[in-house]
Amino acid sequence: MQASELERLEHKLQALKNHLVRLVSGYREAGLNMPLTESIGELSSYDNHPADIGSETFEREKDWGIRNMAQRRLARVETALGKIAQGTYGVCERCGQWIEAERLEVAPEVEQCARCAGAGQPLQQEQRRPTEEAAMAGNIYDAQGNAYDGEDTWQDLARPSEHAPGAAAGSYYGDAARQKERPAVDNQDY
Repeated sequence: MQASELERLEHKLQALKNHLVRLVSGYREAGLNMPLTESIGELSSYDNHPADIGSETFEREKDWGIRNMAQRRLARVETALGKIAQGTYGVCERCGQWIEAERLEVAPEVEQCARCAGAGQPLQQEQRRPTEEAAMAGNIYDAQGNAYDGEDTWQDLARPSEHAPGAAAGSYYGDAARQKERPAVDNQDY
């Protein structure tokens, strides 16, 4: 890599670092590190409607996610700047070949060449799916070999919330055949 190209990418990395530091510190100053009730200016969340708190919680978690992504990218940028100082910048960590100039232009903090990054390598920790999803996949079978699937889950969840005696899962008012015939109301009753 030519010295002018390396200097240009170093300036780009430095500008990206400054941007990410401002972004992360902005979230800190905006109250992301304090309790939710303090950050929204409420003495108590007791008198608020649950949907209001839900909206605040959603926005706060979104901000945490953005801040965490910025912190991880900032760490990669700082690593790249350290590699420039060591003279190892632009070398793929996996295969030892030079990282493509186009790839460094788009994301100067990358650590792998395009071939290694897209060769089905195991996902990094930050990209893995929650372990609970593996347990949720497919059907769960009981001792008789019957599958317990999403429909059975819905029936079990709907059962305790039914209001009419004899109601089937998913039926709010129960079995229509069990209800008494009620006379129709005509306009004369009013």
